Amino acid sequence: MKRIIPLILLACLTAVCVTWFASLVVRASEDAKCRRGAALARAGRAATATGDILIGVPYNFGGSFPVKRGAALAAKEVNASGGVLGRKIRLIFKDDGGNTQQAARVAQAFADNLDVVAVSGHPYSSIAVPTAIMYEYSGLIFTTIAMNARLTKVGYRRVFRQNITDEVFSKEAVILADRSKYRKIAIYYRNDAYGRGMAGVFQREAELYGVTVTHTASYEPGSDQRVFAKDMNRWAQNQTFDAVFIVCFPREAPGILKAVRAADIQSPLLGSEGMAEDQIVKTAGYAAEGMTVLSIFHPDMPFPETREFVSAFEKAYGQTPQFYDAAAYDTVKLLAHAMAQAKTTVPDKVADALRQVKNWPGATGPHTTKENGDMVKPVVYIKVVDGKFRYQGMSGHGISQKQG
Repeated sequence: MKRIIPLILLACLTAVCVTWFASLVVRASEDAKCRRGAALARAGRAATATGDILIGVPYNFGGSFPVKRGAALAAKEVNASGGVLGRKIRLIFKDDGGNTQQAARVAQAFADNLDVVAVSGHPYSSIAVPTAIMYEYSGLIFTTIAMNARLTKVGYRRVFRQNITDEVFSKEAVILADRSKYRKIAIYYRNDAYGRGMAGVFQREAELYGVTVTHTASYEPGSDQRVFAKDMNRWAQNQTFDAVFIVCFPREAPGILKAVRAADIQSPLLGSEGMAEDQIVKTAGYAAEGMTVLSIFHPDMPFPETREFVSAFEKAYGQTPQFYDAAAYDTVKLLAHAMAQAKTTVPDKVADALRQVKNWPGATGPHTTKENGDMVKPVVYIKVVDGKFRYQGMSGHGISQKQG
């Protein structure tokens, strides 16, 4: 009897586990069927739709990348020129809160609306990467300026990037350091998917160029001036680097720059795209002087499309556009172009058209889409001179190559 009881308990436990596992399999299968059904239903709606073309634009309304103005200007221009396929574009703006929980709810709302054919937004990598799968399985086109390379390594059909990856940006930063003869670099980065991605690639690529990373430190999102000052003062006690590479968001940049200079670190500064904003220079003052930043946009880029965009933006808003304004503008314009080329708004056919884009002229330069959904476009170098970002030039193709 003593031997039978354990066997009975084991059998019961096995039965419970099998039942639980089977329920998970059934639930997963049902979810997959629902997603496939939503994708088919969306495609069917799009194939016969005659009203406005609905595009979702989710972003953090109070965050670092307010993409609304650029997207709205693009839609206004497209509609003024006759729309797409005789239909107007209508943008639906939703606040993703800058966090994964609220972003998931926003993504679900777009997925549930079968009249929405595309979503352009979620500029933070920490949000774009996990929400992309929902858009993919719901049959939506998803475009974003998020830079984390993992986004397009999954093999999605409908996910696209309207930016350079963190890998390419970091490679370009290493090349810049090498050309500037900076042999020892310190890296200060935001401890999230964006910051870790760029810092990691920079360290890996630096070895290929004989550039040594002597110091690294990260800060948590939401850190304040006290944290930045503590980190920089610690570095200043053992300053053995030629330059500092900073990876941060715009709202954190002025505090970091001031902390660097307050610690009497006078090394040249290299910045990620998150520092390519005029307001940072105004707020940081002298601390930003001489900093070189990598971006995808500057108003002085030598393209007629750039000049036309800058003129229209300044007329509409009375301000000089920033890189996220230009990227959002290009995204909506490119979606409209792909729909016109596909002669439909059916997402899969629009995705096919997006993959055929070669040297499409945008406000941020010529665009070419890679098979995995990544975008090839120039990397722009800008430098703070006399309190303003000045255009310094750009890479020829946006893809780094070892200079022989």
